[in-house]
Amino acid sequence: YKCVCVLATERAGWFAALLYNGFFYTGVIAGIFAFPDAPQMFFWTAALYTIALITKNENNRKYWIFLGIASGLCIMSKVHGVFLWLGIGCYIIFYNRKWLSKVQWTSIQIL
Repeated sequence: YKCVCVLATERAGWFAALLYNGFFYTGVIAGIFAFPDAPQMFFWTAALYTIALITKNENNRKYWIFLGIASGLCIMSKVHGVFLWLGIGCYIIFYNRKWLSKVQWTSIQIL
């Protein structure tokens, strides 16, 4: 809900939440059974929410750090979390190339 509300409208967020919870995988498999899918889904949605925040506030480094933590924990839960980075890379290459020109490769500092 929050991811779509950040990117679009509140009504679209409600539709997204209904569709997300209506799927068998997210509603039953990841919600009830004790598989590694449950923590993976939590960290996956946390990373998606952070990506939505990054698209609105590109210069906020704490969002990038949180994205790294959330996607790393998603990968630690289940290796399918790698597809987050594939999706982010495709988004940057095809839709938002200006992010590549903003990076100062010689002076990247964490703090």
